Amino acid sequence: MKKSDKKRIFGLLALLILLMSFFLFYFSTQKNKSAERYRKSENEQIYLTQKIKHRKAYLNKFAFQQALSSPNLKVRKNIIQMQAASQAEKAAKRLFPILLNYNNSDEYNKRAALAQNLVTKNVICNKSLFGSDYIQGSHYVDSSELKSQYRGLKFASGVINGTNLPFLVNVTFISWFFGQNKAVTDDIYIGTYSYAKKKITGLRRLNNLYQSNLNTTLLE
Repeated sequence: MKKSDKKRIFGLLALLILLMSFFLFYFSTQKNKSAERYRKSENEQIYLTQKIKHRKAYLNKFAFQQALSSPNLKVRKNIIQMQAASQAEKAAKRLFPILLNYNNSDEYNKRAALAQNLVTKNVICNKSLFGSDYIQGSHYVDSSELKSQYRGLKFASGVINGTNLPFLVNVTFISWFFGQNKAVTDDIYIGTYSYAKKKITGLRRLNNLYQSNLNTTLLE
């Protein structure tokens, strides 16, 4: 092969490498720009979503305040009824996991302190709900190795009377003693929620609706 042919080939190879490097750089740059545009678009979408969410919350609050100021007594009562029912359900869904979740005596006896922002003092003092497990010189929950797991509830409210809303809950939980099968239980509780105090002011277990042994494999 002539020397001039070799130079031509090397020249073509050098040009090809240069072109490939240019295209690789170009496509890499375009890819980065595309990724940046995507990130920018995604951030803008998040910003718009948050803006719409805040605007919706503001309009809902404004509409609620307007309804509360309505000269129509029926409208005002309906709004308060809806607001009280929503607050009472949220309070119940926070309270019953505290009431029914425990694995030892320490957790059982701390329930009253954990629930004090959700209920009034008379509910805390109700020994059938928040009583101590210390009986005749020993802690019942630890000695029997009693455990309880909250599973969920169904909530229903009555008609508000002044600022007091009656409600009913169907609570499901699982409990068991050491060496015994787990049992699923449905209990009915009735209570009263104060719209003025923002707390549950009355609560008592009305009835046991259902109780049955539970296959432990269902809890795995």
